[in-house]
Amino acid sequence: MVSARWLSYLWPVRVARGKGAHGPLELTWENGRLVVNSDQANQSHGALHRVWQRVLAEAEGAVREAGSVLLLGLGTGSVVHILRQELGLDTPITALEDDPLMIQWGREHFGLDKVEALRVVQGDALSGLEGLHATYDLVVVDVFEDLDIPPGWENGEAVNAVMQRTSPGGLVLWNTISRNPEQAGRIAGLRGHLRTWSAECREMHMERINTVFMVRRHSGR
Repeated sequence: MVSARWLSYLWPVRVARGKGAHGPLELTWENGRLVVNSDQANQSHGALHRVWQRVLAEAEGAVREAGSVLLLGLGTGSVVHILRQELGLDTPITALEDDPLMIQWGREHFGLDKVEALRVVQGDALSGLEGLHATYDLVVVDVFEDLDIPPGWENGEAVNAVMQRTSPGGLVLWNTISRNPEQAGRIAGLRGHLRTWSAECREMHMERINTVFMVRRHSGR
């Protein structure tokens, strides 16, 4: 019998469908890879995985030097997979994720339950920052509601909360999406707030709609 994985080179093969925190989610084989999609976008291990492969490769020197990692928005673990399996790093990782279905699928289908030195906290990432007391050398922000940045994530309070959990001199990688003028305006606001914390704020543009900010926090602030 031909497996779903091999059939997926001909057409997508759905494995499961469920109600996520921000809408329906599908677990699907596509071109030999198991991915998670919402109605409008890939949420893990597809196009989003490619984005983070490129970003983490671009920042590989800083990534390898990081003694601790904070993920805001875990999904089913694309960034964890890249850090552990593709880059071979054993750096301790703390991940905040508000969608219990993402966490469940990550454990059942993507091996998150077998990853050592990974702490997963279920709950809203922004409010969850208040419960953290450590700072982190690398902070990855990948928080979306389908194809939108959640309300409040482009303002100064959100940026300050993230930067206060970033070690002085640490690196923040912040993923955004811009498909229309309203989203572009919100991203422009985010850009301005990020620059108040850093003399080094680079941008990577990928997959037509993704802009990832690479921000090195001021050592003295």
